[in-house]
Order: sequence, then structure tokens, then C-alpha cells
Amino acid sequence: MINELIKLATHLDRRGLRKEADYLDSVIKKYAGDMEDMFADMDAQMGDLGQVSDALYPENEAAIPGVIEAMNAEIEALGPPGEGLRARSAHADKESSITLKYGLVRQDNASYTFKLKDGTEAKVAK
Repeated sequence: MINELIKLATHLDRRGLRKEADYLDSVIKKYAGDMEDMFADMDAQMGDLGQVSDALYPENEAAIPGVIEAMNAEIEALGPPGEGLRARSAHADKESSITLKYGLVRQDNASYTFKLKDGTEAKVAK
């Protein structure tokens, strides 16, 4: 999308529509700055995903309820998300980071699927 806006701004410049091209340039710069801020926030909150340890993954299927309890307690400790899209997005990113840390792979209305320490997956009903 940004590339299309840049092309349009260049086209407007070439046609002599400087005011319109300048306006589009300002929109592009604002969008790029917002995206840069968002990625910086995500990096700060999630850290390096390649560094995720399996230390908190369940040992086996029987350990999953305890892991779910610990994971949910950590998520609850975050408190409610703040106002606005950025705050809600940051909160969701923190929740995702926590679930990843505990090995949650999938969650649906009926079950949880966790990655176990041995690398296999186990599914349990909610």
C-alpha cells in the first residue's frame, strides 16, 4: 500500500500538483512513523521470539491443567487493556507472549493444545 501511495505522490509531482503530492508525502511519513513505533513496542514487549525456552512447557498431558492455571494467572496479572487501539494491541501482544512462553499452540471453544517439553503436542478439553 505504501508503495502505491509513493507512486501516486510521484505522479502528482510530475503533473505539477505539488500541494497534493506534499499532502500524500506527509500521510506516508506519518504512517511509516506509526509503523516504526508499533514494531518498536512489539519488540520491547515480546523480546526475541527465538529465545523462547521450553522451561515452562508441560512435561506431559497430566501437567497441562497446572500450566493453564499458571498461564491464566500471569495473564490476569496484566490487568485490563488500556484505552485505544495501541493499548489493546500491546495488551494482546503481551498475552500472546505469555501463551507462547507456556507452550500454548492452539485454543478453541472446546480444547487447548500445548507443545510438551519433548516436542510433541497434547490436546486437552476445557
